[in-house]
Amino acid sequence: MCDLQTTLSLMTRHGRVSLHQMDDGRWWCTVQMHVAAAGASFKVGSDLLPNMLEAADQCLDRIHAMLGDFAARAEWEQHTSRRVVLPPDADAAGAKGLSHD
Repeated sequence: MCDLQTTLSLMTRHGRVSLHQMDDGRWWCTVQMHVAAAGASFKVGSDLLPNMLEAADQCLDRIHAMLGDFAARAEWEQHTSRRVVLPPDADAAGAKGLSHD
């Protein structure tokens, strides 16, 4: 766990950070993520937590988890897009496959 300033600084690399205190004293952190695709946007946010550092840390953890999921999915798609798919009724000796490139 970093200090609050470091955590907020790390999150600004990924988007626009907002840290809110609710009327009951709990904190909520969100990041409007930078997205390169036109018309696309998404937010990552924390739960309502007792202090601002916990909310910021949870939000940063969720950003890292989401980026890890995207990286894993991209690697999987790259790996599977190059395989050759044979039609179910093709015989192995002379069938031509369909490529997903």
